[in-house]
Amino acid sequence: MTTILCIDLDDTLLTWNDKSFIEKATQALCRSITSIPEDECFSRMDSAIRYLIQREVSSRTLSELFYDHFCEGIEALQPKIADEIQHFYETGYQALQQYTSALPAGVWLIEEAIRRGYEIVIATNPLFPRFALEQRLKWAGLDRYMDHFLFITSMEEIHFTKPDPAYFVEILGRLGWQEDNRVFMVGDSLEMDIIPASKAGIPAYWLKDAALPEGLNQACASGGYEGVFSWIEKTLQKNHADLAHTGQYDLLAHLKTAPLIFDGICRSVTDETGCSRPDESEWSLVEIVCHLRDTDHEVNLPRFKEAFEQGNPFLPPIDTSNWSHERDYRNEDGHEAAEEFLDTRKRMIGLLKQHAEEWYDTTARHSIFGPVCVADLMEFIITHDQMHIRQAYDTLLRVKTGNKPYTR
Repeated sequence: MTTILCIDLDDTLLTWNDKSFIEKATQALCRSITSIPEDECFSRMDSAIRYLIQREVSSRTLSELFYDHFCEGIEALQPKIADEIQHFYETGYQALQQYTSALPAGVWLIEEAIRRGYEIVIATNPLFPRFALEQRLKWAGLDRYMDHFLFITSMEEIHFTKPDPAYFVEILGRLGWQEDNRVFMVGDSLEMDIIPASKAGIPAYWLKDAALPEGLNQACASGGYEGVFSWIEKTLQKNHADLAHTGQYDLLAHLKTAPLIFDGICRSVTDETGCSRPDESEWSLVEIVCHLRDTDHEVNLPRFKEAFEQGNPFLPPIDTSNWSHERDYRNEDGHEAAEEFLDTRKRMIGLLKQHAEEWYDTTARHSIFGPVCVADLMEFIITHDQMHIRQAYDTLLRVKTGNKPYTR
């Protein structure tokens, strides 16, 4: 079993001496962007950040979406603006350290997690580039521990922002969705950290001596830094499967995240690696993605349509096991397949949103599971997604390292 601790950054590991830090940082950044007038820069910056928080599901990372929106209508200036922003973070951002202070309790939290052998994810809102987040971690007094972090959720790699529960689901996906992982979240904000983590199925600890609201994952707790590890140890003794589905579990967050996890995986490999099998009897990454795409298009989406339109339809078994060979998945383009998977999943999510009040009342007769409701069908897809995410990581590691099984 691997224990993984996700930790927020701002006001958890690093505090602001001046609550207008973000405003000061934005002012300094806009002054450094000389390609456009400062007032226009402020307006575009505000609009782009709002867009990242409110936008629909997209295969483009937050960084890509930011530049798309910020540079709308001035696309020719995008390379220069990107260079100016990078230059600011490399040279001017350091001056903002004076408005922050390290939290000794935060340093202790990291050191104790390392001492206990926990893996660590810096789960900060990914509205900043990685370089800026690394700078803030150094300001927090954690520069000597950078190699201990599995990853930092930066805008270059992540597709969702807080407080969307899908942000936390994406973290779980990036961790490979291993069944023996035990993932926990610690943060200072109820709205940004605790509630969305709980909706993603992650037990969360609120760094505040206050009562938690109703409806959260039953393992969630609150208190001071000193109570974090006793809470984790106590929670580890509980049944993990039961904890993952308590509270206001967000089914849509899980459904919309899986295609983007595969988008990230496909970005990280060459075409040759994506088409390689760890064994001739097993699937390659591209075959897994094509399988998910076609299963959504030909099985899952039609079943939801039948359930909503017909009422209690019979759902016959559909054998998809031979599709990879019959349809020659191995020779398809993995990136195109991932995009098509996302397109179908978005249509499915749109249909489910239209009938959100009917998930538990609309029923069907499943050939294997018997009487089910729409929410049950959603759960089946989520479980299927998670299984293939595990398979994808295992496949890539075995391809790269010579058939060694995936472990973290």
